Amino acid sequence: MNIDDFIRQFENARAEIRANRKDEALRIALDLKALIQLRIQTKGENSQGAKFKPYTKGYAKYGRENKGYQSSYFDFTRTGRAFSNILPEVIKDDDTSTEVSIGGRSQLTRAKLGGQVQHRGNILLPNKSELDMVKQANIDRIKKYFR
Repeated sequence: MNIDDFIRQFENARAEIRANRKDEALRIALDLKALIQLRIQTKGENSQGAKFKPYTKGYAKYGRENKGYQSSYFDFTRTGRAFSNILPEVIKDDDTSTEVSIGGRSQLTRAKLGGQVQHRGNILLPNKSELDMVKQANIDRIKKYFR
């Protein structure tokens, strides 16, 4: 490969990265949301690995156990509507970068998440392992253009 071919290949890769970056960033963020959701629903842990503050005794018994839901740890899940309404959204996209935020799409879900911040902190914060996974996914995303 001569220098002209190399430059042409590099420019093509750069153009493809820019063209696909927004969609790929949303996919990676959706994967991150799924990892966070899995941790919360199966372990009831925050991003630091500590258990979330438990449900109140009254709510645990009458709002969950009596209705067939688990109550041994906080899982932010009853009907599943809140998690289904938490999605990634592009908040900035320009020539050099794309920024994505994960949050509630409806007013109700945003209010629920805001209430959780007061009681349990930001439940949507990723842990180190989850961040490492999406960082690697982003590295792999870029590398594929240079093969």
